[in-house]
Amino acid sequence: MTEIDAPPHPFDAAIALGHTPDGRIRSRTRPEYANMVGPFGGITAAILLQAVQEHPDLLGEPLSLTVNYSAPVADGDFDITARAVRTNRTNQHWMLELSQDGVIKTTATAVTGIRRETWSDTELQMPSVPAPEDVPEQSFADVTAWAANYDMRFVEGYLPDLLGGADEQPDSTSTLWVRDSPSRPLDAPA
Repeated sequence: MTEIDAPPHPFDAAIALGHTPDGRIRSRTRPEYANMVGPFGGITAAILLQAVQEHPDLLGEPLSLTVNYSAPVADGDFDITARAVRTNRTNQHWMLELSQDGVIKTTATAVTGIRRETWSDTELQMPSVPAPEDVPEQSFADVTAWAANYDMRFVEGYLPDLLGGADEQPDSTSTLWVRDSPSRPLDAPA
């Protein structure tokens, strides 16, 4: 099979959008990203960000996204409304709504902008951890479908209550390596 014939990555298929003649954005849930009650919240956020990135009025690239999960998204089709509520010289502010059968299930705000050369600093340092290949892969895909899409290697803070038998953790810190499985380039929706 050639690269052109290859099916899209499961993540790319899950964030694929359709556009109706009347300007609505349509999509549907995917079983590969199911969670305990509807789709995994991360895929919902990625779909909303994809709607902004595909919008013809987009200025710049994503800078921030805030998602409000107001009701469970049922399996099946849904509509997204994406509109720029304010456009400045270098940034835009977006309002997004995800609805099913006319009922709003999720709202979001996003900011996009043109990045300019400016002062920056990285205040946090990467923690000292073993390389990914030196940490065993752990999965909880038997608990929820979306987890099968990721190679997760927990250095500390595994999920003891979901998986049974693990010791209780002393705090809420989780340190882990995570990558798409199968692999794909890292982008804003991911």
